[in-house]
Amino acid sequence: MQGQFEQQLNGYLLEKKGYGKNVREIYDDVVGEFLYAIPRYEQCFEDHQPTNNQAIQEKLDELLENNAALAVDFQSNRT
Repeated sequence: MQGQFEQQLNGYLLEKKGYGKNVREIYDDVVGEFLYAIPRYEQCFEDHQPTNNQAIQEKLDELLENNAALAVDFQSNRT
């Protein structure tokens, strides 16, 4: 994942949610810890309530509706 920030962020967020383990390098003990934790990961998936992208789409529509004026305003006011 070197140089792939979005993948590093995905790994971080998945681990934070309890869906897996995020590491920079793989060692035997890391693999063992992951395998040992599979039942916990499975439980997290069972408890997960999936959502669709409706909220994200609505926010994007709102931002694009006015030519991204909020983003332009933010950038012009940065110090």
